[in-house]
Amino acid sequence: MKRFTGFSLICILAGLMLAACQRDQGVQAGNDEYKPRRAPTRETPPQIKGELTEINLDNQTIVVRVENGMVQTFKFNDDTTVVGLLNQPGSLVGKEGSELAVLWEEKNGTKIATAIEVTQVINSKKKHSAKRHH
Repeated sequence: MKRFTGFSLICILAGLMLAACQRDQGVQAGNDEYKPRRAPTRETPPQIKGELTEINLDNQTIVVRVENGMVQTFKFNDDTTVVGLLNQPGSLVGKEGSELAVLWEEKNGTKIATAIEVTQVINSKKKHSAKRHH
């Protein structure tokens, strides 16, 4: 009986301690004018940084290897701007190995490069660097 009484007393004291620690209100900022920020919207197009591994003028594509080793392919068109070289994707020919930042958007499941910024230029030693498939 002593064990039951001792155990009951401990349980009652533990319950009273928990009740004493309970708060009536949650944490408040102390500022009645506080309004949470809106979730960020994607106003700028997504950007990817990596190394130019291939350019194909016939298919109008560039292939970029990112830091984790993944390879991404982007289409380009006449509206694609190139910063750091002549303002045209064809100026990337012979520049495999160069570091790029590609701004892109997705249209019908295809990644379209809207802007390509060359951050470090490497002149490739390949004689025929742009792939042409016939």
